[in-house]
Amino acid sequence: MFTTTGRNLRASVIVMLLIVFSTSLFAAGRTAFPVAKTLMTPRSLALAGAAIADQTWAGGAGLNPASGVNGERQAGFSYARHSLDLWSGQLSASFPIPDNRYILTSGFYLSTFNFGELEKSERDLGLTGETFTAAEYVFAGYMSGAVNDIVTWGLSLKYLYGELDEESASGGAVDIGVTWDTGWHNIRLGAVGRNLGKQFSGYGSEEDPIPSELMIGGCRTLDHMPMTLHIAAIFAATGEEDWTVEELKGNPGFGFSAGSEFSINAEGLNKPVFVRLGYHSRGTGMQTGQSLDAIAGLTFGLGLNMGAFDFDYTYAPLGALGDVHRFGIIGTY
Repeated sequence: MFTTTGRNLRASVIVMLLIVFSTSLFAAGRTAFPVAKTLMTPRSLALAGAAIADQTWAGGAGLNPASGVNGERQAGFSYARHSLDLWSGQLSASFPIPDNRYILTSGFYLSTFNFGELEKSERDLGLTGETFTAAEYVFAGYMSGAVNDIVTWGLSLKYLYGELDEESASGGAVDIGVTWDTGWHNIRLGAVGRNLGKQFSGYGSEEDPIPSELMIGGCRTLDHMPMTLHIAAIFAATGEEDWTVEELKGNPGFGFSAGSEFSINAEGLNKPVFVRLGYHSRGTGMQTGQSLDAIAGLTFGLGLNMGAFDFDYTYAPLGALGDVHRFGIIGTY
């Protein structure tokens, strides 16, 4: 439980909560609505957010809207329990648009990060016996299209909202992305500008920039092994119009992520099983001097395809902030 001082919740309370939240989910720097950067699907988290070049994969629109072209009607759900009372989740759906010259898919997703129940206190009286809740939400609608067999594009429009007792904040942002199949050695490239927007109102007098970032990366499916490798460079805005590419360690303006996905056809099951491993450079900021520092930033995941359903699980160790276990299911209907 958290305790606040003063009946009126001050901006320092939400700043403290958001720092904890953003640190635990690979965000960095002081920004508003870190929920907008959270890797909500298990596969995205397992690959450490590096899978921006994938084409037509279920749940990909939350990371790069150009990856949402799947030609199928799908619905998905994910849930994760974090440290303390914190939890997050996402509901999503996609709808192909038929009878078009180009392959088009529309969809939406609703993401939330809930900080649980917090206790109120007064400066002179201590605990009042009252509680309040704090949460942030992202509602996004997107459109994805395939120009041909080589290039896909995508655009997402987001409305961001947060509440902290009687205080609230809001904002808007867009994601713009592309993917390109080079046709050379099974290499695909991708780029996406995420959370390009502005905060409309803040908690009290506090207003911070939206956590904007530019991601450029690629993936390659190996020729003689059922494995796909992903890598992405991340250029993040650390303040208003402040984009930096300086030292990696300790600088929130630049980072990288990498991931691999290995497919196994389990004997007797006749369904593919996926083993995933990822690493995000923000893991250096999670080190606490404990023995588990060696795996800070690593993520581990499993996936199982069962006909019309995909079941996914990811484990992300976050040191003193606790471990994250994210579960998800996506169904085609």
